[in-house]
Amino acid sequence: GDGSISRTVSDFAGDGTTLTGRTVRVESADRRTVTVTTDANGDGATDRLVGSVEAVDGSKTVIDTSTYASGAVAAISVTVTSANGLLSTTTMDANGDLANETVVANSTVLNANGSRVQTVDVNNGDGSNRTLAVKTISDDGLVVSAQSDMDGDNLFDRTTNSTTMLNANGSVTETVESRAQNAALLSQVQTTVSDDGLVAVTRSDADG
Repeated sequence: GDGSISRTVSDFAGDGTTLTGRTVRVESADRRTVTVTTDANGDGATDRLVGSVEAVDGSKTVIDTSTYASGAVAAISVTVTSANGLLSTTTMDANGDLANETVVANSTVLNANGSRVQTVDVNNGDGSNRTLAVKTISDDGLVVSAQSDMDGDNLFDRTTNSTTMLNANGSVTETVESRAQNAALLSQVQTTVSDDGLVAVTRSDADG
């Protein structure tokens, strides 16, 4: 053959003859192209088609299409991911009108000090802002700061800081605080777990 691989999984009802679903996966000879076709209810029509193509530079494009029994497009999303996995963009057409209602950009920046910054930027189809989330994680993972713009006004409505302390006696103390846009404290929770994990003490301030 041409070196490609095709795998079909069929599901049948209890009588052993009535088809209830079928999935067909086809991989190209170089394994860079994968197509998965799904008939979710056994009616012989494709309900979902997912195609993945890896480019020569290592980047990957995944097109996920949901279809009606007639073959018309119900919804479609396209995700492009960089070779190193640090950047991805997803466009989503939720109703099959060939217009993107949502565009999501994910990025991770690896800083020289070992920390990393993860950003999820969600925009409307016209390019206007919908939400933005930025998370900064220290090199050891013990300090995490998460900022959220929940209404697209380019101002962070919430900031949540999480700090984990490794105590000399082997216990671990985690403090999580949430602050408003003006930096006012909204809530704080502190949990200490003993070195053997058998004792946990939680103190909480629910209203700041």
